Amino acid sequence: MENFVVSSAPYKHSGNDINKMFLYMAIALVIPGVFAVVTFGFYPLVIILLSLASCLLSECLFNLITKKKFLVYDFSFFVTGMVLALTMPHKIPFYFVIAAGFVSIFVTKMAFGGLGRNKFNPALVGRCFVG
Repeated sequence: MENFVVSSAPYKHSGNDINKMFLYMAIALVIPGVFAVVTFGFYPLVIILLSLASCLLSECLFNLITKKKFLVYDFSFFVTGMVLALTMPHKIPFYFVIAAGFVSIFVTKMAFGGLGRNKFNPALVGRCFVG
């Protein structure tokens, strides 16, 4: 009788680290962002840029307050900002986007411990926050 080794997933490692996986997700999210701008015009571009800026600034602010090292190259703020922007309605006011970005990063992501420790998807919590 053979001994079986039981372990948790993933069973085979792809060789990608978390930074590379977030980079791939960021590249994939640019395509629907371009489609939104082509379809709906200039307004979605402003929403995307505001969402990305508010997510980035919220993460910087939290790291300054807690004196943690800020890792901009992991692209997690970009993925959260793009998902948040792409779930927003077409003509949402700009201050809703900024508030949603703040709630997504500062309250949902960072309050639970940062990358990989959040209980819910930060972008969708921010989207639910603004209604």
